[in-house]
Amino acid sequence: MKTLQTGTALILFLAVQVLAQQPAPNVIEEQQEKSQKSDQYTYQQLQISNFYYENQLLQIRANRTNVLRSLEIVDPVLAVNDYIGGALYIQEVLALHGINLFDDPQFAETYKDIRDATRGLTTTERMDLMPRLLAIATNRFAEERNRIMAGFDAAELQLEQEQAYVSKVQIPQFSDQIKTNAANPAKKPAGMVSGILYSDRSAAIIGSDIVHQGDKLGSVRINRIQPSHVEFEKNGQTWTQKVGDAPSSMW
Repeated sequence: MKTLQTGTALILFLAVQVLAQQPAPNVIEEQQEKSQKSDQYTYQQLQISNFYYENQLLQIRANRTNVLRSLEIVDPVLAVNDYIGGALYIQEVLALHGINLFDDPQFAETYKDIRDATRGLTTTERMDLMPRLLAIATNRFAEERNRIMAGFDAAELQLEQEQAYVSKVQIPQFSDQIKTNAANPAKKPAGMVSGILYSDRSAAIIGSDIVHQGDKLGSVRINRIQPSHVEFEKNGQTWTQKVGDAPSSMW
């Protein structure tokens, strides 16, 4: 009988110990609520990010369309009776984009040979150079057009890569950090940067707080949130911190 009582007491003691180690119901509810808020915040950030990048992509494509229109030219080869006029027409179109064909030595010298009778060429020789002048202008036009369009292609690719990184890497990491903070509610060191989300409305986790550009934590202002660091300001002095850096003494 005494053994049974001893066993029962041991079981009760162990049960009490297990219960003592478990979080109180209100703590669990608080953590669940923080986790739900984290999911909502993450979803909002994802929506904001997607909206931002979609608009940026639309802007790039609109700019591309406008530039393409400005680069549309009537085929100058059709002006067979005026090769010089065709070449100068191309020069005017390129000039709208800050390109001067006369900076091209080939074009400039050929133009002078045609226009300047004192350069020692016969009339026939000068006339024979006219198609060459137009060919130089046409080739340069094609090169510049391809270069400009390649710039738009590169901008689109970079934007798509940035969007993929933000949505697949930065936002999930940021969300995980928020949940980690919620599961471990102990006060984080003041000024410690534990997460950065760089997007149209960048955010950072500083200590136990989620902040945005322009926010203040006490007397410290969050000046700027960059992909790799956060810039702070206090009493006219600025400094930067990366994720995991020891907080500055300015805090």
